[in-house]
Amino acid sequence: MPEIDLYAELGLPWGAPVEAVRAAYRRLAKTAHPDAGGDRAGWERLTLAHEVLTDPAARERYHADGRIEPPAAEQTPEAAAVAMIAAALGEVVERLQHNRASVARPDFLDLVRQMIEANDAERRQQIARAEAAVRALDGQFRRVGGGPNYLQGIVDQHKQRLDGMKTRGRELDAVSARARALLMQYRYAVPALAGAGGLWGRFNGSATRTTFGH
Repeated sequence: MPEIDLYAELGLPWGAPVEAVRAAYRRLAKTAHPDAGGDRAGWERLTLAHEVLTDPAARERYHADGRIEPPAAEQTPEAAAVAMIAAALGEVVERLQHNRASVARPDFLDLVRQMIEANDAERRQQIARAEAAVRALDGQFRRVGGGPNYLQGIVDQHKQRLDGMKTRGRELDAVSARARALLMQYRYAVPALAGAGGLWGRFNGSATRTTFGH
């Protein structure tokens, strides 16, 4: 067995599907991030679990011999866009399978675009909330009688993390723009509804469009 059970870090059984890994990470990240009150070590373990278990090569190595090797950070712009599309499509399929969307015959291109846009919006909201919290705290602590201002030092650490979040946010915004541009090069032929069985038979809504959000 591996030294660290990455699935346990996410509260999942061993071998849980990638879609479940992503869903667990999104749920736990809301409280595990240091800016939301979580501890740094726990956040790093959670992030590592997500990175390894959603990357096909890293996941395969981990399953084979327990090696924990984060995926390579370097990606071509197109590869990063394709990875974002793959993640969004996985989220769409997961939601449809769990009946969290009601559609008769979904246009998957439209739903993937919506998912990417919803993820973009959620990321920007997280950054905005973190920035508001840092702004409210920055420069507000004074130590009576002088001496090192430890509380301001803690705030400065959060400012550094916020800078990192903003940098990563800008990078993901660029990837998102490339992903949406790539999707524009495709057309999805909505299949005819055949009987009540199969994927489409589980959706009884009359609409062919739904809206995703977090």
